[in-house]
Parts: sequence; structure tokens; C-alpha cells
Amino acid sequence: MEYKQTFKKSMVQTRLEQLRDETMNSQIHICSVEEELKLFDYEKVIEEISKNPNVEHLIPRVSISATSDIASQYVYIYGIDMEKRNEVYELELSEGESLFTEENGVIVSEAFVKENELDMNQTFTVTTEAGSFEMIIKGIAPDQGFFKWDSNTLICSLAMGQKLAGTKHQINRIDLTLKSLDKIDETRDELTAVLEEYKLIAEEKFDSYYYDSFVSTIVLALSLFVMFTIVISIYIIYSVFRSYVYENIDEMATLRSIGFSIEDYQWLVFFQIIVIVTLASIFGIILSYPSMKLMLFLFNGYGGVVLYSPGYIFISVLVIHGIALVSGWLAIR
Repeated sequence: MEYKQTFKKSMVQTRLEQLRDETMNSQIHICSVEEELKLFDYEKVIEEISKNPNVEHLIPRVSISATSDIASQYVYIYGIDMEKRNEVYELELSEGESLFTEENGVIVSEAFVKENELDMNQTFTVTTEAGSFEMIIKGIAPDQGFFKWDSNTLICSLAMGQKLAGTKHQINRIDLTLKSLDKIDETRDELTAVLEEYKLIAEEKFDSYYYDSFVSTIVLALSLFVMFTIVISIYIIYSVFRSYVYENIDEMATLRSIGFSIEDYQWLVFFQIIVIVTLASIFGIILSYPSMKLMLFLFNGYGGVVLYSPGYIFISVLVIHGIALVSGWLAIR
């Protein structure tokens, strides 16, 4: 049914938006089989990956753990090619810019700035196995998306990340954005086969099989709930209009005394039903938006995207009117 597809599309689109924000639109990442942070030469690897027709963007990245001289003693730094990253996901900042000229510039979260009593263009020192380095804050991001779960996460340029890691030509991860997310499983398998000789592995950031099963289960439960609601609605509408007829028996007698027939009275009641149900449908459509947002938040932990189908709305209104008219006819016949 149409409502199933509408809800499923909303769920999937919501998950995509959530994935996009939390991973900066990284759908598959390439890393070492032996250890996730192990460095590797990447030029030949990128050449091999680029041959895959479903790979749209490749973003090299270096991830480093470090200590610091501020309140946040331990920080996790991502060295990223921000120009390439901005092609697939432009990081939202409350202050500063994601592209800056300072090699040692970093982007931090609002929580990090508050916790360490820092501000734009202030410096602090981080220490890795390669030595100690002074970093300067050139961008501050809201505590959401990529920065939602850990305030001690920092982003710097790829060149600075490699310097912190003590290398010039190596990285420990490649983030991929695909042309078609529907082919993510197929793409992962193809890349894994190609990367085997480099002792690298392709890992999904979006488990499509699990999520499809999860959404299908919810849709099935929703279908059963809708069927149950329809049966209950018919009974409630029948009871309401049955009571309405008996409570207004004097009105019917008065109308008959001035020439109204039983059929005329039935048409009058039908008209009242149509007016009531039409108003209820309008309010229902309006209230469905926040209700869908709430459902998406409960299932995904994220407000998400609500997709409306004009066809679904039209069919729903027809079904609601049909249920009301059948129930009303049963009540007054």
C-alpha cells in the first residue's frame, strides 16, 4: 500500500541524513585489515578504487590520538583533505571557515571551546609520537552531526594530520561516497576483492540489509496497527452516529412533519458526516507531520525527513470518507 512506501522512504531518507551528518557523508571506509589506524601508502590504492564505477568521491584521511596541554587532556584528531570533503559534505560552522590558510589550523566543537575556555584564533599544544605541535582554532562547529558524540574530536588539514602522525605520504583511512547507495553491498564486495593484495578492507558505514529488515518489520507492525485502527474506527463512528440518530429522534419527527422523507433525512445526515470527516481529514493531515517526525525520532533517534505522497493523501481521504459513510449508513438505515 502507498502508506507503507511513504513511511519506508521517510525512514530510509532519515537514516541517510543521519549517516550524512554523523560521518560527513562517508558511506564506505577503507582501512588496514590488521589495525584500523595502521598507516599505508595510498596512491596506488586510490588508482584501484577509482576504477570502480560506483565510487564517486574518495577522501584520504589520517586519524591520530594525542595528548594536549589543556583541560581536555586526550584528543582525537582527523587530518582530512577539506577541499575534497566539501565536495560531498560542507561542514556547518558557527564561527570561522572550513578552509583556512594556516597549516596548523583546526576545527573544534562548541563544547570543546567551552570546556577548555578557548576561543577563535587561540592556540593550544598537542603531543603525538612525532613530537609537540601548536594548533590554532580556525573554526568552531555546533555540537551536532560529526561532533555530536565526542567533544574532544578535532579536524585539521591532511598535511597537518600527516605531520602529527610522523609521515609525509601515508594515511590510515580512505572515505568513499558512492553514486548509488543501493549498490553499497555490491561495491563493498568488489572493493574488498581488489584491496586484498594491499592488506586493506572495505567496511560499510550503512548496513543496508539490517536496516531494510528493521524498516520492513516496522512497516509490518504499522500495517497491522492501521488495520486494527480501521476496524475500531468503523465501530466508533457507527456508535456515535447511532447515538446521534436516537438523541435527535424529535428533530427527525419535526422534519418529517414539514415534508422531509426518510431518504431526505439520511442525505442530511450524510452531508453532516462529510463535513465532519472533511474537517477531521484536514486536521489529520496537518497533525500527521509532527506525528511522523516523532515516530522517526523514536525509531532512529533523529528527527529526520518526512516525505509526503499526494497519491497517499488522496487515497487516505477517500478511505476515511468511505469508512465514515458506510458507518453512518449502518447507523441510520
